[in-house]
Amino acid sequence: MFAEKLGVNQSTLRNYKTAFSKAGVFFSKENGKTAYTEQHFEMFQTMLKLYEQGQGTIVECVQAVLKNVQSVQADEGQLQDVLKQLEQQGQQLEQHEKQIEAMKKYIDTKLEERDRQLIEVVRDTQEIKAAQQKRSFWQRLKWFFLGK
Repeated sequence: MFAEKLGVNQSTLRNYKTAFSKAGVFFSKENGKTAYTEQHFEMFQTMLKLYEQGQGTIVECVQAVLKNVQSVQADEGQLQDVLKQLEQQGQQLEQHEKQIEAMKKYIDTKLEERDRQLIEVVRDTQEIKAAQQKRSFWQRLKWFFLGK
């Protein structure tokens, strides 16, 4: 069935499989038969295209395909590294946001406390002025001249 999908006969498929196996590609078996994956199909197809274009022998085309696969795997590895870095940066960003929130709460609390103290001072000052204004004329004179 896989040979039909590729458009080759069984013995040709076995030769291609041998070339890939010698290059380090492993094929699993199920019920005594080789189990091919979609990735295998794409590799065989790419190898056949290169061979039909005159890019070299079957073995050379297999090696070219595997170089591309390794290059893609290396790129995937780099992408994984970048993703890990992005995740770490995201975690750091979350921590910074939490710190900023804590600072905002601290600042708001301190501002409210300062405002309360300021209002108390203003009220005390007003009460003192009001008390001074309630003194009689003679008390104010006495305070003015005697400081009592």
